[in-house]
Amino acid sequence: REPRADRPSREPAPFVSGRPVNELSDEERETLEVAREVLTEMISLMGIEATVEVATGGDTARLNVAGDDLGRLIGRRGEQLASLQHIVNLIVGRRAGQHHRIAVDVENYRGRREEQLRDVADRAAKRVLQTGKIIQLEAMPAMERRIVHMALLENPKVRTQSVGVEPNRRIVVLPANQVND
Repeated sequence: REPRADRPSREPAPFVSGRPVNELSDEERETLEVAREVLTEMISLMGIEATVEVATGGDTARLNVAGDDLGRLIGRRGEQLASLQHIVNLIVGRRAGQHHRIAVDVENYRGRREEQLRDVADRAAKRVLQTGKIIQLEAMPAMERRIVHMALLENPKVRTQSVGVEPNRRIVVLPANQVND
């Protein structure tokens, strides 16, 4: 995809948590530890009993919150979790003097939600192919829309488009032959 000329280019964030812990530099590991301390303090101040650990399993280094009854940290459709992650990134960025991107998860909510979204995308694509009609999915945040777009990217028979205005922006799944360029 070509960069848009009307948008200034941005430098990538110096810390991208999309790598395993053993591939991170010492500085990135230190930043992750600072973020863990910040998140632990925030959760404590909220009066929630939980532990924060650096998740080393899987493909990415991220902070994972474990405990009982953590729905308050996730919120409706993960909105609280996204806000919590944003605040942690702001605090860590302020302390480090530069912006960092650190992923925060609660009891693997993001992983479970990604599976749900992939399932929704697959079912929508099957329905579009059966009926030939356009399907509009529920409104969702940009990160979740991206998961749906990516899930259907490999399917040559359907296309996806985002329509609407935040916070009611939705994905439309349509047959590939109905795409308006």
